[in-house]
Amino acid sequence: MKKAVITLITGVFLLATNSFAGSKAHWGYSGDGCPENWGKLDPAYSACDTGVNQSPINLTGFIEADLPSVDFTYSTAAYEIINNGHTVQAVFSKGSSINIDNIKFNLLQCHFHAPSENTVENKSFPMEGHCVHASENGKLAVVAIMYEAGKANEGIAGLWDK
Repeated sequence: MKKAVITLITGVFLLATNSFAGSKAHWGYSGDGCPENWGKLDPAYSACDTGVNQSPINLTGFIEADLPSVDFTYSTAAYEIINNGHTVQAVFSKGSSINIDNIKFNLLQCHFHAPSENTVENKSFPMEGHCVHASENGKLAVVAIMYEAGKANEGIAGLWDK
C-alpha cells in the first residue's frame, strides 16, 4: 500500500488522554501545560521526557513501500460518549476490529485532539482522531487519522450531536 491517508501506529503506545485524565496536574496543548512540559508537570509523567515510544511525535522520513493492507471491519456504533475535559471519547462494544499480520485487534475507543497531537513533517492539523484497538493478549494498535477543515464528516457529526 503506497502512502496511506491513515497513519497506523502499532505496538505499545502511551495514550496521553488515558494516562493523564485522572491526575491533579493540569496538562494541555498550550501554555504551561503544553506537550513540551508534560514530563515536568508531575513525576508520574516523567516518561514524557525520558521515554522513546510516546506521543506526540513528528512523522518524517517517509519511504515508498508495498505493505500488506490493514483489514478494517467496523460494524458497531459507540455505546458511550465521554467528555473528560481534555477530549471527547467514543467507547465501543466488541464487533469492530482491525487485522494486522493475522492478529485481530478489537476497537475499544476513539478519541480526538484539536489541534492534532502529532505532526506530519512538522505540519499540525486542525484535529486528530485516535482509534484505539487491543488484541486478546493486550497489545495495542492505534490508528491515527489527521483531519483537515472542509466538508462536515457524517460520522463525527453524529458523535458531536450526542
